[in-house]
Amino acid sequence: MTTILSQYMSLELPVINVTPDPLWSQDFLDDLNLIDLHNHTTGQGQQVPTAGININADLNFNNFSAVNLTSAAFVQQGSTLATPSSIYTHLGDLWYTNGAGTAVQITSGPSVNVTGSGGFKGDYTTAHAIAYFNSTANLFSYTNSINQFSSIQGSSLLLTNALGNTIQLQVDSTLTVDYTLTLPITLPSPTTPLPLTISNAGLLVAAQITGIEIANLAITAAQIANNTITGAQIANNTITSAQIANNTVTDLNLAPLNVSVSTAITASTTSVSSIPTGLSCPVFTTSGRPVQILLMSGPGNFTGFNSIGVSCPNATSPAIAQATFTLLRNGTPINSYSISTTFDNFSAISMNIPLSSIAQVDFVGAGVYNYTLSYNVVNTGNSASVFINNAVLVAYEIM
Repeated sequence: MTTILSQYMSLELPVINVTPDPLWSQDFLDDLNLIDLHNHTTGQGQQVPTAGININADLNFNNFSAVNLTSAAFVQQGSTLATPSSIYTHLGDLWYTNGAGTAVQITSGPSVNVTGSGGFKGDYTTAHAIAYFNSTANLFSYTNSINQFSSIQGSSLLLTNALGNTIQLQVDSTLTVDYTLTLPITLPSPTTPLPLTISNAGLLVAAQITGIEIANLAITAAQIANNTITGAQIANNTITSAQIANNTVTDLNLAPLNVSVSTAITASTTSVSSIPTGLSCPVFTTSGRPVQILLMSGPGNFTGFNSIGVSCPNATSPAIAQATFTLLRNGTPINSYSISTTFDNFSAISMNIPLSSIAQVDFVGAGVYNYTLSYNVVNTGNSASVFINNAVLVAYEIM
């Protein structure tokens, strides 16, 4: 063998003291030509390792891609770059300078930068919240980090059917108290109003709900908190017995009836001008129900008759003894009651009638009132007098 081949470029190498001339000279020239043409590809010389490369200027890929990269590690730039279509890192975030030379921030800390994009914002990336669209069901769903459905907040909700007709749900602009509206657990019948649960009972305005808005027998006593509905919250004459289930409203479901009882009085007068008897029910409060006012017997055992009446100690000639009782509300008369008896040739006469003869139903609106009773004699002949024996004045609300 006069020549041997090299390992990487198959150069013909002459063997010393073996290869004759001019053969070795020709091999030498052929080898120089191969060396001049080599490019370190396979068969064109040994490939250059990373340690043998020193890139000291921009490296042009001639419109080819950099492939099979495990990653690209960028050197932090002190400022954004002006080179169009370049990607780099600046202040710890990924940036891209577009073709127009505008620097665009891609990341912001641990999240994708959406500032100014008008899209989704907030901590949904770190919280692992998801907005998911199901094309089969044509449905968007929003879930939180534990795959539970999330709440959605907005100004209003527009519901549109296939015809393009829309219903808009929105909050009244004058709302001042937050509340929760909860739908029922079962679908009501088509003829039954939708029963809604309101979390803030204080939102019901007086006379806002009328009987026409309540299905017959739909509300029972079990659904009404004790003492929470008063007459002021129900429009007059809007709820009838047909709208209340039998035996469902008891005393516990009604606001308590107000009662006022005066101090017991025994008194008399010969005055012809109406003067107070001393019987008074001051500061009586009613919620708007009618008020019953009447006289009743006072406490304890009275030696005489528990009554009202008129008397005359000297009846020597025919005459009439007459007296008047006047019931007043806040000082204004609301009814008068007259008592009279005729006597002739008696040294003394007295007429007693039951206390319950003085009775009145007063139809007033809600408010605070003072009920009093006054009395007087009508004629002064024979020293007539009017009297009250052991009586109390009672005022109370009635249904």
